[in-house]
Amino acid sequence: MIGFLGFSFIVINMIPFRFEFGKANMEGPFGEEWPEEEKVKRREMVSPEARYIFVKEESPEADNDKTAAFVGFVHFRFTLEEEIPVLYVYEIQLESRVQGKGLGKFLMQLVELIARKSCMSAVVLTVQKANVAAMNFYTSKLRYTISSISPSRVDPLMGAEKSYEILCKAFDREAKVALEVSFHVKPAAKTSNQNWDIGKNPAVTLSYSHA
Repeated sequence: MIGFLGFSFIVINMIPFRFEFGKANMEGPFGEEWPEEEKVKRREMVSPEARYIFVKEESPEADNDKTAAFVGFVHFRFTLEEEIPVLYVYEIQLESRVQGKGLGKFLMQLVELIARKSCMSAVVLTVQKANVAAMNFYTSKLRYTISSISPSRVDPLMGAEKSYEILCKAFDREAKVALEVSFHVKPAAKTSNQNWDIGKNPAVTLSYSHA
């Protein structure tokens, strides 16, 4: 068990069954694009490649209502970007009442730990430009950088028309060259066997107990 301000971790098999707070968090930044984007995200969430970290609240009320116990989740996948094995964060969502407690930062630190333990070379994620708070969170608090594969880096003119940026944090030199340097030479594909065993666990649940 790992603890953080009343949170503990267990591995379980399940898929997300609540999307309401995710919708509340994302509808504003996506603006007019949200109706179509919501359909895409719902399809992504039931993909066999999806992996999850769930945030579970422990309280007498939550014990009586199993769905109400879940107050957040991280949706991520193991994939390749520029032939580099990465952990790609598709979503990180928390109910408003549990935000501002350091949980988001801790979740991302857990994601980075999972990436390193799974022999991934970087963590990559997408942020809406309109979501200024999220952009500051990743770049200032967590030291993520705008990736060289982000539209604004690939083609500034094209990037100006896009509503998002791709951020990354690389763990080794090869990943830094491929994903962080604006003008880079494409690295050779990895040939060593990758240990992705943690990917066999579809979900991790965090339990939160009131102080």
